[in-house]
Amino acid sequence: MIDIGARRTEQLLPFVKLTDEIKHIMQLARNGGVRWIERNCITLDSGTTLFSMVAADDEILVNKTVTLNPANPAAGRRMQGGQAAVFDTTQGAPLMVLDGPTLTVRRTAAVSAVAVEGMFRNAKSALIVGSGMVARAHVQSLVEINGIRELAIHGRDLHAAERLAQFARSLGCRCMVVADVEKFMENFDVVVTATSSSTPVLPSFARTGQLIVAVGSYKPSMAELPIQLVLSAEMIVVDHLEAAEAEAGELMQAQLDWFKVHELADALEGVALSRPPTSHRVFKSVGHSLWDLAAARVAWRGLFSTRVSPSGPARLAPAND
Repeated sequence: MIDIGARRTEQLLPFVKLTDEIKHIMQLARNGGVRWIERNCITLDSGTTLFSMVAADDEILVNKTVTLNPANPAAGRRMQGGQAAVFDTTQGAPLMVLDGPTLTVRRTAAVSAVAVEGMFRNAKSALIVGSGMVARAHVQSLVEINGIRELAIHGRDLHAAERLAQFARSLGCRCMVVADVEKFMENFDVVVTATSSSTPVLPSFARTGQLIVAVGSYKPSMAELPIQLVLSAEMIVVDHLEAAEAEAGELMQAQLDWFKVHELADALEGVALSRPPTSHRVFKSVGHSLWDLAAARVAWRGLFSTRVSPSGPARLAPAND
């Protein structure tokens, strides 16, 4: 089994290929072409949570475990460790181990880019609330996939926020650091919350047509968005409905009628997104093993090609062999 570090994992997961694969996995899931286990987790007294996520198709199986601790003192590193082990589905042979945190932040940002593409076409600007690994990945995906060139960063750590702003500028964007979210929020088409906050980080209002993308909270007790902002949304879309019903704190605390919540795969194929908005829209992502599978497929293709042997089943070999 090949052990792949964080930098190489990032290189193997370019956003263009990753977003395309996520869309493909959505269709496979709708047609029964993939299997998965709902996410399991355990939280310890230290505040550390360990997550276990498994999904498979007829080619590969991925088993990801990651640990997360919002109190981690390392700036931007609340997702501290983990790995994604990838196996050949047919023979059960181990293929590779990808860096878990890197895979997670890349696929999370890719899912958000797919949502922005469908829910706010031709978005020009975005405000990112947060300055860690997840926020950084969103800066890159919004630039590369959604073509956004006007950005702003808000973070509790001003030095980390400025470093992220510098990264955005290196991608060819105009980017500033803002200290007051409420003052500047209405100036942006898309607002992304990528924090570990248990309490709202946005005001209770948004302008008509604005898209709010919330990706940071991962427990029922956590909520980056205030209840009124959720309840006044014209449309609420989630990355995966069953996962959101169990983990999306913002939506659970708002006591929403879940029949009014749309899954992203359904929303992208529906007609509602093509109508002019009458209020703001919300996309809530809690993560799912399906997106890990999509990432593993992209990385696997980057390392292996399938060759059919006349004497037996197909074998896996490095793509440049």
